[in-house]
Amino acid sequence: MKEFIINFPVPWADVHGEDIIFDMDGTLVDGDLGETVFYRSLLDASAESSEDHESLQVRGQPAALLTSYRESIIQGQLTKAYRMVAEWLDVLPAETVASAAREILEANAAPHVIHVMAQNAAGMHVHELRYGARLKADMQRMIETLQQWGARCWIVSASPQMICEMLGGVYNIPDERVLGVRSQNGSVHIPWHLEKVMVLKEHGVTAPLVAFGDSVGDREMLCFARHQVVMQDGDPALVREAKEQGWHIFG
Repeated sequence: MKEFIINFPVPWADVHGEDIIFDMDGTLVDGDLGETVFYRSLLDASAESSEDHESLQVRGQPAALLTSYRESIIQGQLTKAYRMVAEWLDVLPAETVASAAREILEANAAPHVIHVMAQNAAGMHVHELRYGARLKADMQRMIETLQQWGARCWIVSASPQMICEMLGGVYNIPDERVLGVRSQNGSVHIPWHLEKVMVLKEHGVTAPLVAFGDSVGDREMLCFARHQVVMQDGDPALVREAKEQGWHIFG
């Protein structure tokens, strides 16, 4: 408990009945669970081990999708990239996606680099992918303690809804307080930047007590809360801003 008192911005008793908001990937999870499930699904759809067993190959549509996704990430077109992930995973059986997420978390592997060769009609591309995700034990204890004190914990993430709900189950956060990427009537709704604030308001959250985040995409959500907590191992730009603003840094 002592370590949390040092890092938490308000007295524990003050959280009763209050909304506490958490980003998912990088905040509750070490690594990016949504992205790792996406990579796993592409590898499962078209994968071959190389002769030296140190790299993997994908072909056809998975190869084209992987290359397009990586190009979007590199170019900073993150909304486009998140939409690709959601649309690809939406066509897979829900249990397939949930099973992949569970297996990744059960492996409890720290994010590490894997090399994937993507080959299709457009040519060959070699990608270095950050693969793996594991629960942050300190955040598990944090949420458990907050819930014991009567806080309403929320997850708001740009990862697909079904993956967010699976993680919410691990943290005993009900589905109605888990807000991820949703597809509806042919359009994809992505909680990202200001959209994180908008989706919270749509669900009746108007003045959260504390928000936790790790990336610049969480900035608006952090500012929306009365107290801000930034993960120490988060985006360096956000950590610098947190120090400048006097926000709490966790870790």
